[in-house]
Amino acid sequence: EDLYGMRIDKLDGEVCIRLDKDNGIEYITMTEMFTAWEKQAGKFRSGEITKEEYDQWRYTYPQVEVERAKTRLDEAKINNEL
Repeated sequence: EDLYGMRIDKLDGEVCIRLDKDNGIEYITMTEMFTAWEKQAGKFRSGEITKEEYDQWRYTYPQVEVERAKTRLDEAKINNEL
């Protein structure tokens, strides 16, 4: 709880971990990470990506996100130069 701003709770009768919104930057960082994870999990569940692609993302996060952002920036730069 003290280090990561998480607390144990129950939701609909199930044990869950909640992020403490009062924990500033840790809350924002953890929310971004969980949001990225949920997005990729959704893609896997919907069949948009394979299990292998999902596993690759999970095992290389956050580096894979940094590389994707760099690629998007490079592409935008190229498009702006045309």
